Amino acid sequence: MPTLSQSKARLRRAFDHRVLLGMRGSRVEVSTHLTAHDAECGRNPVVNERDAENAAHYRVKYGFRTLVGPSKYNTPTIVRIDASNRGYPYVEPTAWPLTCDGSMIPWSPHFLEGVPVCLGSIWRRDGQVLIGHLVSHVAHLLNWDECLDPGYVGYNGEAVKWWHEHIGRPLDPNLVYPSLPLDELYGKPVVRKTGGFRPVINTSPGGFCPLGSS
Repeated sequence: MPTLSQSKARLRRAFDHRVLLGMRGSRVEVSTHLTAHDAECGRNPVVNERDAENAAHYRVKYGFRTLVGPSKYNTPTIVRIDASNRGYPYVEPTAWPLTCDGSMIPWSPHFLEGVPVCLGSIWRRDGQVLIGHLVSHVAHLLNWDECLDPGYVGYNGEAVKWWHEHIGRPLDPNLVYPSLPLDELYGKPVVRKTGGFRPVINTSPGGFCPLGSS
């Protein structure tokens, strides 16, 4: 399994932090923390990039409703992301649902109290997936914005069956998901062209290219 050198790992964590700062808004609040305990409690968020180089814990507060039972909804949902494993970013981080500050365990095939969120196949082993991608991915899971096979049960087959029978679509079809800041991903300035964006080459620290740029 490949691993990053200490210097590149610090650059990667700082880069993740900058991307997350640019994602604030869109009814999602994200903070970076030095310890898992601080992330759980929402204490001592990192405020400068030097500290972010040593921070691998994140607290994400999703400010839109999700299912917590049949026809029962709750807002917010708070998730703690732990990227402190030595293999990150080649090994996926873990995401844990929290029950504090009004947050409840979602009624979902991906969430179960006391175990990590079932993230599916989002994580790639080439190291190019960012914490920001994961933040957006979990938002889709909370909104039930995915293709679920009727035979899939995950952690909660009852929830899947109920959703197919009563909803069968995203909970909020108009939800605007948190998006990654293009200036951080592609360098400054971003050159806008008809039909898309042209990335600036070799601007990501630590030798990382954003998804879709290669």
